[in-house]
Amino acid sequence: MQDSEVVNHQGEEQPNTCSCHTFEDERQHCISALDSVKHIHQKTFDGDLLEIIDPRLKRWASNDGKTLVLPGQGVQTSSLCGTVQFAIACPNHDYKPGLRYHNCHKVTCPVCYHWAVNQQTKRIEERLRGLDEAYRLAGIQTGRWKHIVASFNPAKWTEVMILKDNGKSFKKACRKVMKKNAKNGFWGGVEIFHPYRKKHDDGTECEDENCKKHHVWVWGPHCHYITKGFFAPSEDIYQDTGMLFKNIKPGQSRDVGATAYYLLTHSAVFVESAQIIDSTSHIEIPGTEQTRTQGLGYCYVGEFATNKGAVFTNGTDIQTVPCPKCGTELHRYDYDHTGEKPDYDQDQGLHQVKLVLRGCYLIHRCSQLSLDGSKRVWFERGPIVSLMESEEDV
Repeated sequence: MQDSEVVNHQGEEQPNTCSCHTFEDERQHCISALDSVKHIHQKTFDGDLLEIIDPRLKRWASNDGKTLVLPGQGVQTSSLCGTVQFAIACPNHDYKPGLRYHNCHKVTCPVCYHWAVNQQTKRIEERLRGLDEAYRLAGIQTGRWKHIVASFNPAKWTEVMILKDNGKSFKKACRKVMKKNAKNGFWGGVEIFHPYRKKHDDGTECEDENCKKHHVWVWGPHCHYITKGFFAPSEDIYQDTGMLFKNIKPGQSRDVGATAYYLLTHSAVFVESAQIIDSTSHIEIPGTEQTRTQGLGYCYVGEFATNKGAVFTNGTDIQTVPCPKCGTELHRYDYDHTGEKPDYDQDQGLHQVKLVLRGCYLIHRCSQLSLDGSKRVWFERGPIVSLMESEEDV
């Protein structure tokens, strides 16, 4: 069966169609803005539920056992994913109960991927804001946060080329151009790689996350950068390198967290199939094939790269949480699925959270020539910048 065909409920093959389109190109994928990519694993375009073996979940770039997919397009590996773990409520019933859910933290899980994306977003926001403040204290004017898209001709970067090295060559080519065209030499931020482009029916690109039109996903690798820096005009960059360079909504300072979260919801996820290896014999166990993700959907680049600075845990503190209305300490309770409310007869004890204080600092590379002519290199840590406390469940 070709990738451009799907199977209906009677097992018969039918063309690559949905309620609004028929595609001649098997590499195209249609989604509705009202049934976006984060929900494609749950519903068809006609409103029916998708089976986990539905071919539409697998119609992505694939080569030599490796597949390039989007977040949430894998298989749910635990029946606990998304189920309620416990409820948080006030013993005096003065506080609106909150729920905590089981989470496998896998970006490929169709149920838990948004939690994984949220964790990645928090890390990105901490690092970018922290190092930016460190540069500011060091007297370096970094300017506004920008959202820039960089891409080359997709015909010259095929699916096989991208899958061969997880897109490293493509990203390296984009970074080289970015570095060369930074006017004052300072640039950097986070890089998020996307394998597909979302376009309207007429072929025009869509960059509005709230767009209500129908869209088509087409092959078109490109890199998004949430970055600082002043760059040469996009026309000059294209004439010199052939790279399309676009500043999204120029003149506005980006909301780092919101932009990163949106971009990570449809970033590239490289998945490889492999069999479990026995720890004793070091031999693959037949019939135990599983999928593994390779790398993250983002990378720090330029002056925000991991060799330019570090984020570290500066202290932790375990605390209880008071009720915002009566001040009584909140408790954890079993969840009554029948009544959809906390089971106050099943008290699990106080609700405790861990307050984590993180800091960051710049890493300065220093060097000098010794008397014998050899070069001595060492690294010095810059002043520590304190970040905001983050709250984690114990």
